[in-house]
Amino acid sequence: MASKFCIRLLVATRLFLLAFVSPRTAGPVTGGLPSIKEETPRFVGQQIVEAGGNTTMIDPTRLLGQNIVSLRTWGKHFLIELPDMAIRIHFLLFGTYRVNEQREGKPPRPYLRTAQGDELNLYACSVREIDAPAGPGHLLGRRQRHQERSAVPDSRASASTVGALPAPKPRALVEEARQYSFDFLAWKKQWVLKKNWLAHAKKICPRRDIPFTKAHLSRSNRRSFFCERCQKRYA
Repeated sequence: MASKFCIRLLVATRLFLLAFVSPRTAGPVTGGLPSIKEETPRFVGQQIVEAGGNTTMIDPTRLLGQNIVSLRTWGKHFLIELPDMAIRIHFLLFGTYRVNEQREGKPPRPYLRTAQGDELNLYACSVREIDAPAGPGHLLGRRQRHQERSAVPDSRASASTVGALPAPKPRALVEEARQYSFDFLAWKKQWVLKKNWLAHAKKICPRRDIPFTKAHLSRSNRRSFFCERCQKRYA
């Protein structure tokens, strides 16, 4: 009975996150993307007069003279739509951006300057040209669409390993995951995300003063860090 409850709860939680705070709606789970969406509307309609950066994945000369048709976000993707192509930016884990300013000592992957004098610099990200009409079906890419389709089945598979959890625990996990999505967004906007990590990418548990265990878990092979003493295992 408890196992069936966990399955229903986890699947419902994943559906909630996909619907309300998922990458498709540029919600809190997307980190800095909501803020870049808020800071860049002025670029739409402007003409690109200079482009460059240290990426070799795009030809900057193709961008010159083109007007920016739209700017979109899906997940960690930032999409710059031009009349006959698009630039897809993926911010990876630590990607950042600057509008009308630059990071000291950090060359941008790509950068754009417009005829009106606005400047967009993008850092620690992957860059790709897309010769296709804009829109989720074309710009997200095959891999991203596959990840979204497999999200709920992955939750069902994971649920089979937590059937022994007492009923209050899954509820607490759901609430904590939901709250963290909003904390993540707030910390990302304040540029203090790393300062608030207690376990991720850390070596020593601050509570027990012993080494964290590092493992790649679930179907997505996510890198995870946990303390063998603090993390209670339910049989």
